[in-house]
Amino acid sequence: MKRKEDENASKNTITDSRKMRTPDVKYVSAYFNTVGGNNVVVIPKRKSNEIEMIDTHNDMKSLNSLPSELRSDAYRRKADNNTWKPPKSLFRFEPLLQEYYVYDPWRVLVVSVLLNRTTGVQVRRVLSNLFYLCPNAKSCIEVEVGKIEQVIRTLGLQNNLAKALQRLSHEYLYGSWTHVTQLHCVGKYVGDAYAIFCTGEWRNVTPTDEVLLSYWNFLSRIM
Repeated sequence: MKRKEDENASKNTITDSRKMRTPDVKYVSAYFNTVGGNNVVVIPKRKSNEIEMIDTHNDMKSLNSLPSELRSDAYRRKADNNTWKPPKSLFRFEPLLQEYYVYDPWRVLVVSVLLNRTTGVQVRRVLSNLFYLCPNAKSCIEVEVGKIEQVIRTLGLQNNLAKALQRLSHEYLYGSWTHVTQLHCVGKYVGDAYAIFCTGEWRNVTPTDEVLLSYWNFLSRIM
């Protein structure tokens, strides 16, 4: 009888613990300063010897290795004195995702890389948690790659994509790049988005992506 009571008590404990669980756990980088809430898990900074460093000088694309189209001055790195602020679009529906992050070129790159892999609907669902976990390029490099995978798992190929974002961020911070197209995962689409939303070189690019072209046409009408 005692054993039966113990088994029932154990089952009740398991049931109660399941009821207490909450699925709304958010993983937050230690670099994010305004952490709060009961369901927030702060991811500590990793020590430098725990980070898989990338030799940007050997692995980053050289300018001469790029197709001539991607060596255009339109893709040059944003200068410190560049004050370009793209106007808000007047589209019937929601603005382009890049429009929400024009204050941070790194975020524009991340958003564009994700959009180049899947649909805007899917990307929109993960961005809030992704930038909560990785508010900047440095935190993206140092957070555990598995945490990034958890956040973007609905996009598919999350392991490769998480590593790609970390490599992009490492090259963005530490690489000696002159053109954004030298960075990992940055081709014409991502480069065009950078030129349009970050540097104001929109007149010197011709987007082939339909959605990006719609914003380009909008600029052409008002500028």
